[in-house]
Amino acid sequence: MKKRILSVLLTTVMVVSSMAGCSSKSSDSSTTDSSANTASSTDSTKTDTNTASENTLDWPSGSNIKFIVPAKAGGGTDLISRYLTTGWLEQIDASFAVTNYDTSEVGAQEVKNAKPDGLTLSVASCTNMDNYLTGSSEVNPTEDLTCIAKITAGGSQVLFTTTDAPYNNLQELKEYAEANPGKVTVGCSLGGTSQLMWLKLVKSMGNIELNYVQCSSESDKLSNVAAGSIMLGNGSLNNALQYEADGKIKVIATLSYSEEAGKDSFMDGLGDQYLTTWEQGFKDSSWEAGYYLVGPAGMSDELVEAINASAQEATKQISFLDGMKDMSMVVETKGVEESQTDFQAEWEVQKELTTTAGINIR
Repeated sequence: MKKRILSVLLTTVMVVSSMAGCSSKSSDSSTTDSSANTASSTDSTKTDTNTASENTLDWPSGSNIKFIVPAKAGGGTDLISRYLTTGWLEQIDASFAVTNYDTSEVGAQEVKNAKPDGLTLSVASCTNMDNYLTGSSEVNPTEDLTCIAKITAGGSQVLFTTTDAPYNNLQELKEYAEANPGKVTVGCSLGGTSQLMWLKLVKSMGNIELNYVQCSSESDKLSNVAAGSIMLGNGSLNNALQYEADGKIKVIATLSYSEEAGKDSFMDGLGDQYLTTWEQGFKDSSWEAGYYLVGPAGMSDELVEAINASAQEATKQISFLDGMKDMSMVVETKGVEESQTDFQAEWEVQKELTTTAGINIR
């Protein structure tokens, strides 16, 4: 089953990305690591009227499910996790303990080490792939995790610069960078997803020379660009709109999840500074980065199919759809085979990007 819903961003989303070393965790529902924070555990009395009757396996049968969020509270990964579990609670008889971890690695280790019984779930994205390929994680998402369902196809990222920058769009940035190689600083997660995103765009711009510096979180990128400490950053649409309205940053482009989605796909009335990279003439620069529902490796095919079917029903709930609308996320829920095909395709893209960048150690 596949559905695509283009959404408009209305609320503040802070996308938090961080890297750390390995940590081994137990699979108990209680969290003992100091980096974890169990933020909610909600019971639902509503029963699943669709999934249980359509699958031979009755999942979750009133169980307590631990949902691992491999990121701090308030970020994009956290919000997607909470909107999904909220939608789930509207149509199954279960409870979710949603547990946040300060780093994606610790959260990924928790999922990897859990029993493959369908009672420990999480979300994964290309960040998990990049972290493993570049050596900041020891959890191989294609071997240590089970891809259960694709939830979204991604969304948009706004590219912004300092208010006094001598360029107002990508073409002017290209010309300035060509005349001043290495002078333009870009805040990103070095060796991580945000740097790879910029490298893909730079390739479409003729491989201009930029200076990449460590600046992982969206809040740090916004504040450092506003202060003039770095010259370029990327972030969510609503935060860019707010900072732009306050006169703190200058927007120069939007990076879309698809070559076919222009600025008007995300919000009506956006100015030309929000034209997507391909609308500005730079092809093959889009960044499709889906979010996937995952569990530990070793889950049975029957269990994976049952959870996938239930997850697809959860993504039909109004609470989930409204949340994705607020985040400007494109909902793209798929069956097991299609989801795993997309997951593998993203893995191959990340392998190529990290290899080209010279940071793939695997």
